Amino acid sequence: MAVLQHDLTQGDPRKHILFFALPLIQAMIFQAMYNAVDLFFAGQYLGLAGQAAVSVCGPVMNVLLRTVNGMSIGVSILVGRRVGMGDDEYTRRGANTAITLYAIGAIALTLFGILCTPLILQLVQTPVEAMAGATSYLRIVFAGSFFTMGYSLINAFQRGFGDSRSSMYFVMISALVNIALDWFFLSFTNLEAAGLALATVAAQSVSFLLGVAYFRKNGHLVDFRLSSLLLHKGDAKELLSLGLPTSFQQLLLTAAQLTLAGIANSFGLAATAAYGIGLRIDAFAALPATAVGDAVSAFSSQNFGVGNEKRAVEGRKQGNLLAIAMGTAIAAIVLLFAPQLAGIFNKDPEVLALATTYLRWVTPLYPLMAAVQAPVGFVRGSGNTLFPVLQTLLVQYVIRLPLAFLFAYTLDLQLIGVALAWVVAPAVSIFIYTFYIQSGLWRKAWRKSETHSAQK
Repeated sequence: MAVLQHDLTQGDPRKHILFFALPLIQAMIFQAMYNAVDLFFAGQYLGLAGQAAVSVCGPVMNVLLRTVNGMSIGVSILVGRRVGMGDDEYTRRGANTAITLYAIGAIALTLFGILCTPLILQLVQTPVEAMAGATSYLRIVFAGSFFTMGYSLINAFQRGFGDSRSSMYFVMISALVNIALDWFFLSFTNLEAAGLALATVAAQSVSFLLGVAYFRKNGHLVDFRLSSLLLHKGDAKELLSLGLPTSFQQLLLTAAQLTLAGIANSFGLAATAAYGIGLRIDAFAALPATAVGDAVSAFSSQNFGVGNEKRAVEGRKQGNLLAIAMGTAIAAIVLLFAPQLAGIFNKDPEVLALATTYLRWVTPLYPLMAAVQAPVGFVRGSGNTLFPVLQTLLVQYVIRLPLAFLFAYTLDLQLIGVALAWVVAPAVSIFIYTFYIQSGLWRKAWRKSETHSAQK
C-alpha cells in the first residue's frame, strides 16, 4: 500500500509549516476563484443586476463552505492524531465513519438549501432586481452540495495525513473547468446566473471525482468504497465533538458576515456590487494566513498525537511569525493597487469608487487578522474546538455587529461604516487567544482528548 502521508513530528517546524502551507495557499486561491470568476463573468455579460445577484450569493455560499469546512477541521484533527499514534486500523475506522456522516449531511443540506433559498435571500436583503438571478444561482449551488462536501472531506483526510499537495492539483484543474464553463454558458446559452452556478457545481464535481480516483489508484487505507462504509458509535461521537463546535463557530462567523452583507445590500445595487468585490479581494488576501493556520492545526494535531507539547508550541510560534509577514506584505499590495484590483471586476465609476474606499479602510487590518490564524490552528490542533465558538460569539455579536449598525446607520457612514466595524474585532481576538494560550487553559482539552483516544 502506498503511504500517502507525511510525518510532521520530526524535522524543522518552520519548514514543515511553510511547505505544508504553500500548496494550501495555491489550492485555496483556486477554490476562492469559483465565486470570484463567476462575479467577473457576471460583470462582463449580465450587467449590474446580474453581478449583484452573484455578489449576494457569495456570502451565502461562504456559509455553506465554511460550515462544511468547520466539520472538516474536526476530521483532520482526528485523522492527524491517529496518524501520530501510528494505528492504521484505528485511523481507517474513523475515516470511514466520517464518510458516512458526510453522506448523510450532504442529503440534508441539499434539501434544506433548495427549499429555503427564497427565505435566505430575503434575510440578506437581496435587491429586487437581483432576486430572480440569485434564486436560480443559489438553488443550483445547493443542489451540488454532495460534491462540495465530498471534496471538503477528501481535503480534510489529506491534511490529517500531512499531505497538502495532492488536493492542490485537483482544485487547479477544477478551477480551469469552472472558467471554461462560465465562458461557454454565458456565450452560447441563455442560462445567465444559472449557467454560472452549473459551471461551479460541475467544477466541484471534478475535484471530488479526481480525489476519489487518486485515493483508490494509490491503494490508500481510505478507499471510498461502499463496502468500507460504517458508522462506529464511538468514532462518530468523537468526530461530532471535534467538528460540530468548529462548524457552529464557522456558522456564527458567516451568519455575522451575512448580516454585514445585508447592511451593505440595503444601500442599493452599487453598494451591493462594491461590497461583493471587496469581500472577494478580502478573501484572496486572507488565504495565505488561513493556510498557515491550517498548517499549524495539522502540525499540532500530529505532535499532540505523540504527546510532544513542546514541539506543538514551537510550531505555533513559527506559524504566527510567518502569517504576520504574509499579512503585512499583502496589505501593502492591496493598499497600493486597490482601484486596479477593484477594476478587474467592475468598471462602473460608482461601484469602483465605493469598492476602493472600502478596501482602503479594511486593508491596514490584514496583519491583525493574520495574527489570529496560528493561535486558532494551535487551539484546534490540541482538540479544543469549543473555545473558538465562545470567542466568535463575543467578537462578532458583542463587538462587530453592533459597531456596524452604529457606524452604517446611526452615523450614516453607510458602506464605510461596514468597513469600520472590522477595526476593533481582530485586536480583541488576538488579546483573547493570547490570554487563553499563555494561561495554559487549552491543556485541559488536550488531556481530555488524550484520555478519549487511549480508550479507543
